[in-house]
Amino acid sequence: MFRLIDIAATGAMPSEILKSLYYTFIDDRFMARILIKAMKRPPSKGFSYVYYHIGCKPMKKLHTYILDRNAVTLGGKAGKMPEDIVKELRAEVDTWSTESAEDYRMSWKKKIEAAIVKNLLLFANLYLYINLKTEISLWIFVFVNTAGVILNIVLDYECCIKDRRLGMIKNKTHPPAAGLHIAFQMIGGLGLIINISTAVAGWLGPIA
Repeated sequence: MFRLIDIAATGAMPSEILKSLYYTFIDDRFMARILIKAMKRPPSKGFSYVYYHIGCKPMKKLHTYILDRNAVTLGGKAGKMPEDIVKELRAEVDTWSTESAEDYRMSWKKKIEAAIVKNLLLFANLYLYINLKTEISLWIFVFVNTAGVILNIVLDYECCIKDRRLGMIKNKTHPPAAGLHIAFQMIGGLGLIINISTAVAGWLGPIA
């Protein structure tokens, strides 16, 4: 982002900005591929393409400024970006970076917590199935295991994507991940209660 701000501050045209960014990230295959495809598009669509893949709030604001400036100059060379705008954008990037790092840390914390809960419920239900050997305990084990796998996939996706576009992915993945985590705990907990109740009923039956 700082590199993008520095290039835009010189008054470069949108096509020049994308080209400069491409040479900056030429050794990064992921970034280079995105920038090549962006350069083949008109300026507004090119920036939208970049934002779609690696966008964040400060980037959206800077893209809007660049495109508005380009419209005013009719595609010609613009003057240097005012220093106060440069400072404002840099401050926003710093704030976003700090918030993103914390958000990323919390995502991994949630993933670890979910893994612990998943394994506890999974092995508890597996242990009860091995001892009970009933059809319902088998189905409970299957459902709990399936829900755990789905939850892990969503959390893995969330953690990996945050590296690339933390600013726009938050509202897309947090609710599904949180919802799945709650659903998994409910399924696993309910299954555990049913299995324990079945086991207790089986043990008390002969005594009665």
